[in-house]
Amino acid sequence: MNRLLLVIPTLAISACVAQPKMEAKTLHVVSDDHDCELIAHIVGDRAWGTSKAHADEAAVIQAKNRAAAAGANAIYFEDTHSKIWGSMVLADALLCSQAQFEQSSL
Repeated sequence: MNRLLLVIPTLAISACVAQPKMEAKTLHVVSDDHDCELIAHIVGDRAWGTSKAHADEAAVIQAKNRAAAAGANAIYFEDTHSKIWGSMVLADALLCSQAQFEQSSL
């Protein structure tokens, strides 16, 4: 019975998926040739729970949430790493002018 009490919370925690915050949903993803101000270097990471794909997605969501919390309106994903323990995303939180977004949509 004691073992069961330890296993159930572990399974519940590993099944949790990071949720994007409202501000993170409005971030623009830009390419490496952006002309934006760097606010912060961001790391998003997640241990593997149910699958590698879920860990990858959760790491991206975490990076976006952190970029939005830093005041960014854009994010540039520099690199991703997947190891035996989980996934990690390296990104730049950026502040770009609205004109840059309008030009890229033309």
